[in-house]
Amino acid sequence: MTFQDVFIQVLSEESGKPKNEISDLFIVIRSTQPMGKWDNVLSQEESEKLINSLRKVSPGILMWLYEGVAAFERNFPTIVN
Repeated sequence: MTFQDVFIQVLSEESGKPKNEISDLFIVIRSTQPMGKWDNVLSQEESEKLINSLRKVSPGILMWLYEGVAAFERNFPTIVN
């Protein structure tokens, strides 16, 4: 799995949204923030360890994303609507 795969898995579990919808979100995120280690491949052990650690904080990650989207919509309403 890649870092992106891990985040998609955890966000899908927490949000209840299908992985393909979360993947679409990552397309947008990566188009605006192309840096990072999203494509780095993790071993099975590393993937499981990261998934388990992210599951513990996934409600906070999801809230952070929701707040970011809400702030974007407030600041750029003409783009959203």
